[in-house]
Amino acid sequence: HTLVRDRLPAGWRLAGPRARTAFLPDPVLLMHALAANLPDAAPRTIAESGGAAVERIGLCLAPGQVEALEYAGAVLDSNPMLASLRSMVKAGRLSAEDLPAPIVDVCLDVDVATRMVRRIHVRMISQTVDAREMLMKAQKAQRARPAGEDADTERPAEAAAEPKAPEVPKEWKDGLPVRSVDGMQVVWLEYVLRDHGKATAVEFDAAQKALLGR
Repeated sequence: HTLVRDRLPAGWRLAGPRARTAFLPDPVLLMHALAANLPDAAPRTIAESGGAAVERIGLCLAPGQVEALEYAGAVLDSNPMLASLRSMVKAGRLSAEDLPAPIVDVCLDVDVATRMVRRIHVRMISQTVDAREMLMKAQKAQRARPAGEDADTERPAEAAAEPKAPEVPKEWKDGLPVRSVDGMQVVWLEYVLRDHGKATAVEFDAAQKALLGR
């Protein structure tokens, strides 16, 4: 369970569907989702972070891996409009080529001495989509179908094609590939992990205990 604090006097409440966002940051979930959908590691470098030497590992996710992480709730959907349009691709109402694939890059900082993760940096890039134009394309494709053909059951082969993975740039900076983001929608997610094994247990007050059923 996750507790969030609203502005007083509302105080603490359980996070859930009524929260302002359904996304709840969870670094452990993100690492498990990455491990289950392991992308190819790009250049590894040694850098300094917080006074310690870290191995900086860059990862570039393929479209299927991005979708798996979004489905697991490990990352935000960089463009919610794309999520609804992807359902139209699966139904055969849009071609996969019509829909731009989001670009997700991840940088992991791993402590050289302890092999513990010190930082997770995620960058999500997506193109702005004209929903009206996409809907018009879907309607046009539907009208072009032979009479009696159902888009949900008779999906064209090209609509099921997997979107192509974005090309990996040759230039890297701070563990992430250098990409042009002009005119793009960019979402950053950063976790900084420290004091491994040293943090004390959180002390709950009466209101928090009641919400958690303790």
